Amino acid sequence: MTYKAVFFDIDGTLVNEEKEIPQDTIEAIAQLKESGIDVFIATGRAPYYFQHYAKPLGIDSFVSFNGSYVVYKGKVVHEHPIPEKTLELLESTALANNHPIVMQGAEAGYANYPTTRSIRSLPNRSMICVLRCPATEAATGRRRRCTKRCCIAKLTRNRCTRRPKLRSVT
Repeated sequence: MTYKAVFFDIDGTLVNEEKEIPQDTIEAIAQLKESGIDVFIATGRAPYYFQHYAKPLGIDSFVSFNGSYVVYKGKVVHEHPIPEKTLELLESTALANNHPIVMQGAEAGYANYPTTRSIRSLPNRSMICVLRCPATEAATGRRRRCTKRCCIAKLTRNRCTRRPKLRSVT
């Protein structure tokens, strides 16, 4: 039987208990690629959680968010984000009840009440708290709620950008 693709999970498969990629795994992936076999990562995680493992191995194909975001050779081939109306309902309900909510996009996590521990646990400190707009507060000196467009947006160059496509909510 000839294989066309091999899918690796991360914990206990691609990465050992020390969160390192064993040398024999590195060699096996190189052999698979040399044989023309596509190598994928398959995980429930967001891509920003595992890119620091994938890039050094030259893996640019993955199935993430339990199948709702698929990339093949660096190109998105399938995505199923949470509908905008559902996100708005989740945001408003969480905000009205002072309830923490974390949403995951492909490049970062977004939260209304991130804790120091939750931020420290993420690669590249990729948790961003934006249910208030920091750019507006800094510019006006006043605390003010963000508009719908700014809520759960990524802060870039001191301004809020459009909401990313989000694929999981916890």
